[in-house]
Amino acid sequence: MDRKIVYPGQIPLETDLLLTNKFAMIGIARLAEAILGSSTFLYGLECQPCRHKSLSIHISEGQIYSLEDIDRTSFSTLGADTDSKILKQGFAKAQDIELAPPKAPGHSICYLLQVKYFEEDTGEMVLPYYNAANPAAGYSGPDNCGKAQRTVRAGRCIMDLKPGGSAPTGSQKMPDADADYYPAWIITVKHGATSLSERDISMHPGAPFMPKDGLITALQHAHFTIGTDRGSANTYAVTFQPAIKSLKDGMRLYFRATNANTESCSLTVDRHPSHAIV
Repeated sequence: MDRKIVYPGQIPLETDLLLTNKFAMIGIARLAEAILGSSTFLYGLECQPCRHKSLSIHISEGQIYSLEDIDRTSFSTLGADTDSKILKQGFAKAQDIELAPPKAPGHSICYLLQVKYFEEDTGEMVLPYYNAANPAAGYSGPDNCGKAQRTVRAGRCIMDLKPGGSAPTGSQKMPDADADYYPAWIITVKHGATSLSERDISMHPGAPFMPKDGLITALQHAHFTIGTDRGSANTYAVTFQPAIKSLKDGMRLYFRATNANTESCSLTVDRHPSHAIV
């Protein structure tokens, strides 16, 4: 990791602090990428029925890890840096989100909770500036203009609830995630519902969640290589969490078959082409 060098008696520059922040961010990001890879991951952001509000869900605090430009826009006096990408971290506070049931009797609707990384400059305040003509009377804002300036470049995890179309219960369809968003949770609401249960909430099969107990515990429990069979007899379809990015010779994947096979059978891993089981 790069470190900025300063010397005793040196006149401090704003770029000294800016580069210190930038170098630290890049160093942490490179370490995270060496451990997690360059894919997008979610951590935390657990979805449960809200105890105090009828048709609401409670999303716990969490974060998103996403490959992004170092700086898409200027960082104070440092110019934009889009020559390479790093694995950035966006935070989200816990929040409650209200849902609405479909109006047609006998109908249900699927909501998709989708998330994305978003960066914004915030923390506006009027900063004190040095007045060379009269050091005892500082300036309020640049050139004493009194203008507020942003003081924090914040990495955010933005959550958005996208409704699907209302349809007869059992035929409702799950909406696709929008561009730049990643799917996280599916919430199904029936006509006339006044509350939600845990059975109404499920993790999206393509949600890139990291194990909530952390990587070490997940590795000890073989969490990454034990999947859930969602197929049928002879045509097994297994999903893993997070999804398997590619299949390689020598991989060991485990699943408990929901149905016994009656003849030769095949296995589909996540969204990869099926393979014969031999």
